[in-house]
Amino acid sequence: MSLLDEIQADATGVEVPVEVLLRKVLILATRLEHEPMKGWVHHELDGYPDDADLPPYRTGYPTQLKGKFMNAAWQAQDVVVPLTALPEGLQDLEQMMSFREASGVSASWLRGLPMGSSVYRHLRG
Repeated sequence: MSLLDEIQADATGVEVPVEVLLRKVLILATRLEHEPMKGWVHHELDGYPDDADLPPYRTGYPTQLKGKFMNAAWQAQDVVVPLTALPEGLQDLEQMMSFREASGVSASWLRGLPMGSSVYRHLRG
């Protein structure tokens, strides 16, 4: 089985951690002397520095801010707070949501989410 076949087989399953898959892609990129692919894999494995452009799939996640409000008489949970209610500097919250962490960190965070959480349902489909 060639390295490319191995990568394809690993990518279609759920058993192989994303870090292992990316390391195989790095080997392929090195063999092909494909510098852009090597750079991308290094960023995915190690995280994106602040000065690096993020790929579109790592930015602009739609966000919905929810709050828990209570006083002595009542309590409200999971109340949607409109972004326009935030101070002006925070109203672009959706644009601020991006992930610079290494793919393995993001994947392990996602694996750790409880099955019923709204983030889990949104990201896992």
